[in-house]
Amino acid sequence: MTARHSQRNALQNPRALRLLNLLQRRLFDYEFLGLQNLDNNKPSLLVGNHSIYSYDLAILLVELKLQKNIRLRALSDRLHERIPYWRDILKSHGVVPATPDNCTRLMQSGEHILVFPGGAREALKRKGEEHRLFWKKRTGFARMALANRYPITPFFVYGADLGYDILWDYSRIKKNRALAPLFKERSKLNELLRDGELVPPIALGRYNTLFPKKIPMVFAVGRPISTRKYKGATDEDTLWEVRERVEEAVTGLMEKATRHLEGKNT
Repeated sequence: MTARHSQRNALQNPRALRLLNLLQRRLFDYEFLGLQNLDNNKPSLLVGNHSIYSYDLAILLVELKLQKNIRLRALSDRLHERIPYWRDILKSHGVVPATPDNCTRLMQSGEHILVFPGGAREALKRKGEEHRLFWKKRTGFARMALANRYPITPFFVYGADLGYDILWDYSRIKKNRALAPLFKERSKLNELLRDGELVPPIALGRYNTLFPKKIPMVFAVGRPISTRKYKGATDEDTLWEVRERVEEAVTGLMEKATRHLEGKNT
């Protein structure tokens, strides 16, 4: 699934988008902060947190298209490519596998791009990990932005992780006498599931169903971070400097969203 192919199949029906937006507004309680930091004529690489099950992604895609006329191109884990039908749904919304080639093509085409450095581990959170970042030492997004001199726009979605109550997760599996042997460090199953990263939690949402609760959510968007001053440098020191700068900005937006909700409740 290439970047170019997915673009031809993306959902671009204005009426369908408005209907979907109306449905989202009824089902979820959310608002946006900092949308003025996004400009349809100034594409950037949006970098932020992955919420549990990523159900907030649809809200983000629809709202940016309707409010800012921005068609966001999300980069996804290659695992999605292996799932029939699901990969076609993602493709229809402009989602492409997170490969350097795909990212470069999108940047050369001047697209607004979305990436989650936390990947699957962040989307498949465990109990007590709400709103935590799991970026490890990943600097791939910084490398792509620096090499192409692309600005980076930090963002944070607060509240979406509270839409589910996690009942069972990988941490509990590892403590279970019957299941733990299946996930030994060097077992094929453990390798396939990336040491538990791809093990989805068992969770319940609204009315004890799989549908998320109607929890207040805040989509906070920060100011773009320019990468031009680095003049295309991609050495390790520069990569880490940019990566740390972006993570700090994302964490700051989480604090901003938290204060915003606390202010509304006082």
